[in-house]
Amino acid sequence: MRLLPKNALSRLVGSLAGMRLGGPGRVLMQTFARRFGVDLSECEPLSRFETFTEFFARPLLPGLRPVAPGSEVVVSPVDAAVSEAGVAWAGRLI
Repeated sequence: MRLLPKNALSRLVGSLAGMRLGGPGRVLMQTFARRFGVDLSECEPLSRFETFTEFFARPLLPGLRPVAPGSEVVVSPVDAAVSEAGVAWAGRLI
């Protein structure tokens, strides 16, 4: 994994995610959701999303995940896994 050109790969995937794919794209979104356990009942219908970028950044339906109140509460409003951690310096993890 260290030898993969992560920056270039990330840019390629980002470009592909922004492409409008129509019906076949929605089939891919549904396949992705099934494979990775995305709960599609928490968002608008897939027909609303024209690109994978829109699907990945989809808003949840109102009231599903209320944010805990308080000024000292740490909140991470994403469904994700941490793949990198470290000190950031000049926009890069070191």
